[in-house]
Amino acid sequence: MQRVGPRGPGWAVVTASAATLAAAAPAAASTLCGAVGGLRSHAQDTLRLDIHASAGAAHLADAVVTVDGAPFPVLLSSDHATRVASAPLCSPAGSCDVGRADVDFDSRSLPDGPHHIRVVVSDVDGDTTAIADQDFEVDNAPKHYETQVHLTVGSNVSSTAPGAQSRGGTGGVRVYGVGGCASAKLSMLLSQKPVRVRTGVAVLTRGRPYRFTGRLTCVLGNRRVSAPKRTKIQILALVKGRTAPKGTALVGSGGRVAIRLASPSARTLEFRFRSDGGGITRVRIKVQTVTGPRKHDPRTKRA
Repeated sequence: MQRVGPRGPGWAVVTASAATLAAAAPAAASTLCGAVGGLRSHAQDTLRLDIHASAGAAHLADAVVTVDGAPFPVLLSSDHATRVASAPLCSPAGSCDVGRADVDFDSRSLPDGPHHIRVVVSDVDGDTTAIADQDFEVDNAPKHYETQVHLTVGSNVSSTAPGAQSRGGTGGVRVYGVGGCASAKLSMLLSQKPVRVRTGVAVLTRGRPYRFTGRLTCVLGNRRVSAPKRTKIQILALVKGRTAPKGTALVGSGGRVAIRLASPSARTLEFRFRSDGGGITRVRIKVQTVTGPRKHDPRTKRA
C-alpha cells in the first residue's frame, strides 16, 4: 500500500472539499424591516408619510419612494420645502439601528388614475427591502358638486335634473360614446321613505335596501340632453375617512339612474361620474342608520 504524504493526493482532496463547503454556505439574509403610515388607497393633494425602519447587520441609511417604477421626489416634513430623492432615516446616516423619516408626498404632480407606490429602505452596507408595495388612485380633478341634494320622501320622484327642461323619451339627441359627456350634471336623491329625517339627514334601517334615483345629463352643442344609456355611475361609501367602492349603476332611458343600496352603518354615499376628459361630477348624500324592529317569533313568550 502506497503511503500518502502531507503533500500527496490526500491533501488535495481535503482542500477541494473545504472549498466546496465554503462556496455552498448561504449568505446571511437581510433583516431590514419597517412600516409606512399615511398611505391611502385614494390620494388627494399632499399625504404625510411616516416611514419607520429598523436595521439588521448594519446601520440604517435612507428611504426612497418610487411611483410606477420611477423614483419620486418627496418633501421633508420638517420644513415642507426641501425636495429630496431619498430621505435619511438617521442624522447623520449610519448612526442608528431604528430610525424614521417624515415626508410629504404631493400627489398633484401625478395624473389622475391608478398608480403603484413602493417605499424602500436601505442600510449602509447597501442592503434594501420594500416596506410598502401597493396600488393607489390619484383623484385631484376639479370637482363639480350639485349645489343642493334633494331628499324626497315617497316614491313619486321627478327624474328631471334641476335647471333642465324635460324633453321626454331619451331627449331626442344622441350623445356619441358612453362616457363622452360634456358638462355633465348629475342629480341623485333618496326616493323611498326613511325611518325619519334628523337635521336634514335621512335615518335608514340598518341593512335594509333603499331606492335612490336620479338623472345624468350632458351638453351637446348648445343643448342639455340625456346621457346615453349604459353610462356608468360609480358608487362609493365614505366611512370614518375611508372610501370604499360599492359597485356601479347604469344609466337607463332618458338619462335616468335607479339603484337600491343597503347601509350597514352611518356613512356618506357618493355617486360619481367620470367623463372621458377626466372631469368628475359627483353627488354626496349623508345617511344615518338605526336597528329595525325585530320580527315577532310566536315561540317566544312575553315576559
